Amino acid sequence: MVAESGDAYTHLFTGNHLFSDGVALYPMGWVLETTQRQLVGHIGNICLEYYLNTKRIITVSARGWVVDINYRGSSFALLHKFCVQPNIDLFLITTADLRSGRVYAKLGVLKPPTVSYDRVAFWIIDHHKFALSVLVKRNVPFASILAFPVGAFLSAVSWVRNIGRCRPNRHTYITEVTTIDERFDRYWEKLRAQPNRLMCVRDRAAMAWRFERPMRAGNAWIFAYYGSPNELAGYAVFLRQDSPDIGLRRMRLVDFQSEGDGAKFLHDAIEVALARCRNEGIHMLESVGFGNVRRKQIDALAPYQRQLPAWMFWYKASEKNPELAKALLNPDVWDPCTYDGDGCF
Repeated sequence: MVAESGDAYTHLFTGNHLFSDGVALYPMGWVLETTQRQLVGHIGNICLEYYLNTKRIITVSARGWVVDINYRGSSFALLHKFCVQPNIDLFLITTADLRSGRVYAKLGVLKPPTVSYDRVAFWIIDHHKFALSVLVKRNVPFASILAFPVGAFLSAVSWVRNIGRCRPNRHTYITEVTTIDERFDRYWEKLRAQPNRLMCVRDRAAMAWRFERPMRAGNAWIFAYYGSPNELAGYAVFLRQDSPDIGLRRMRLVDFQSEGDGAKFLHDAIEVALARCRNEGIHMLESVGFGNVRRKQIDALAPYQRQLPAWMFWYKASEKNPELAKALLNPDVWDPCTYDGDGCF
């Protein structure tokens, strides 16, 4: 395909995504090259399986849409390739920034009907190191010196704000998962059976694909509880999301599933994670996204919130699937979190 500028063109990555049942192949993405074969742009294509009312929803998520500044006129050639893929039910963009979000809005790509994907709820564990990272990010002079009084002030504020909220604690009924095994297959069958809820696959293979490697490195924690011996009743996944440029060590709640409303388990799982963060020298814990009900629970537990510069999560239902497009207008269908799309990669 010839790009808009006339001096660059797109082509496929070598290789394809293959569904576990072998039904379909989808490209891993596209790159933008000049006629001299110089690489000047890229958009990745992650193929995922979602379910809604037990029906499989073939989904793709964009990743890493980037174009050299001298070839920005060809940017839409890449985005067009992503958006016109055949036999796709749902297109997702889950890590958009401010600039790309403006583009998606102009193209009619939609935000899920939730209230939470431009705010972060968070807890501070090491107030001095957190204060230092904020001062470094803002280029404040003498940041290493000022971090001590600022950290002490934040510690006092956190003490007040944490009254009645989560504090670092251990709960013995919560177990850390060290092996992703067949229990996740059985639990996924329960999750998939929930009516009127859009869910990305969370079986053993999907969970291992995302989390086995970071678990081995100590960068992902899965805390679970059991309703009966050897049967999952809920789990919470926390993933390392550091900002090394400002020296910030951070964990994020990236997935949470439970039986019932899960309010008590959510509270206790966060307390277990806070205790683990404190023991391992992690400076803060945060949560991004989730549906309206879950987000209200999280906001009630977190002492702090900050506004993100952009809404990160966007979607587009295929024009050939009007039934899906209509269903996705219902806010109760959604529970979007970092697990969706490319957020965990």
